[in-house]
Amino acid sequence: MRLCVLGGTGFLGRHFCERIQARGQSATTISRNPDRAFLYARAPRVTGLTLGSLEAAAALKACDVLVHLASTSLPGIGWNDPTAELASSTLPEVRFLQDFCRDNPRARIIHASSGGQIYGPGHDRPIEDTSVPAPPTAYALGKLMVEATLNLLSAAEGNSVTILRIANPIGRWQLGRKHGFVTTAVQAGLAGKPLTLFGSGTNVRDYFDADDFADFLCELVFASAARAGTYNIGSDRGLTERDVITIVSHVIGRPLDIRINPRRPYDMKYALLNSQRAKQELGWAPTTSLEASILKIRDACGTL
Repeated sequence: MRLCVLGGTGFLGRHFCERIQARGQSATTISRNPDRAFLYARAPRVTGLTLGSLEAAAALKACDVLVHLASTSLPGIGWNDPTAELASSTLPEVRFLQDFCRDNPRARIIHASSGGQIYGPGHDRPIEDTSVPAPPTAYALGKLMVEATLNLLSAAEGNSVTILRIANPIGRWQLGRKHGFVTTAVQAGLAGKPLTLFGSGTNVRDYFDADDFADFLCELVFASAARAGTYNIGSDRGLTERDVITIVSHVIGRPLDIRINPRRPYDMKYALLNSQRAKQELGWAPTTSLEASILKIRDACGTL
């Protein structure tokens, strides 16, 4: 199998590349700035190529399975500016996928999309993956457009497409990035710095361990048969920010200093996904507790 990973040295990609290495498999990761030092140290069986290079183009044309983990935007950046989001992130991604599918109609595509952001506000119970999307931000609108593009290209070109609408993964390689409430809380607690809450701290979210996701992704990639469709990926356990703070404080053994800021307009009150169909049809089975994930993040703070 010729496996290509977009964003293989990003947050989720690093966990996935480590798992590829542990399984004795090989792959190519393609990104704008691949972290070859990370690959050399942690996943030497994975080759890092620069997006747009001749080597990357050749690898993509020979690809059997494309795992798309790359993302260039965040929900809160330009949340009400769809023109900027579409121009800077969505349209380049659509062009890439269109070229890839036309050049390589036999390839399977596994695409990591957004969970709660795509479904939007107004929910008060676990959200089914058959729920009607209602993007509340430009980021979510762009994600939905990419999903629609993949489904259109699948019908037109014949590619098998699996879309994973993921909730809130957490893990070691999230350190230093601009997202991840759990990791931010752990870092703030260890450093004795204030943690900012936007609003009352009662927004419900769904967290799972990135290592569990990487294990699952390997099983999905190397499965003998493809399973196309759109699936929610989460833990099926809803926690508020206040719940997370309590758990983090208990695990690291110290209270957190909390600062309250006004609620942001793009923060949803409830974003818990129902991922039962992914468990039944794809074998998604997260096993790591939030407490164990926090311990891994705590330990990583001293080594990364």
